[in-house]
Formats: sequence, C-alpha cells, structure tokens
Amino acid sequence: MNFLEERIVKDGIVKPGNVLKVDSFLNHQMDTQLMEEIGREFKRRFAEKEITKIFTIVSVFFLPATLIASLYGMNFKYMPELEWRYGYWFALGLILLISGAILSYFKYKKWL
Repeated sequence: MNFLEERIVKDGIVKPGNVLKVDSFLNHQMDTQLMEEIGREFKRRFAEKEITKIFTIVSVFFLPATLIASLYGMNFKYMPELEWRYGYWFALGLILLISGAILSYFKYKKWL
C-alpha cells in the first residue's frame, strides 16, 4: 500500500505527542482515487481468503434480525403489534422466514 504511505507522508499532520492526524483525507473529504486504490488493495489481499467469504455469508443472516430489532427498538408511541398477543412470534417468524429465504437463495446460487 505504497500509495497510502505516500499520501500519509504528503498530507498527514503530526500533532503533539506523536499523534498522526490523517482524517483530513480519509474521513471528511473523500478522495475517490485513494478510496479506489485502497479497495483494489483489499480485494487483492482478501480475494482468496475463505474466512472473508464466511464472514460475509454470516453477516447477511444477521441483517434481517438486526433490521427488525432496530425497528421495534425505536419506541414509537403507536405500534399496534406491540400490544398484539402474537407480536413477538410474528417478529420471530418474520426473521426466520427472511433468513430461510436468504439461505435458499444462497443454495440456489451454489454459494453454500
């Protein structure tokens, strides 16, 4: 990642206590060329790593549960399903249904 090292040397600022400040070009003002180079480097380094594929697949299964839990955690004043007798089971079933659909799609595409 020589391009990143060169950019740090060029635009990085050393603050008192040997703190290197790089947020001016990595966080606030996105340099699209730099981000593209970093993306290519990551792709090159992790393209054949099996663990990366596993983490990607596992993270996709947690996405529906996280989304549904975040919706129910918003504390709206009126959410009728919170008072519904089967609301919990409905949400749990919805999570399982979506996760099952994702699993089926992955098997259909032969990714698993």
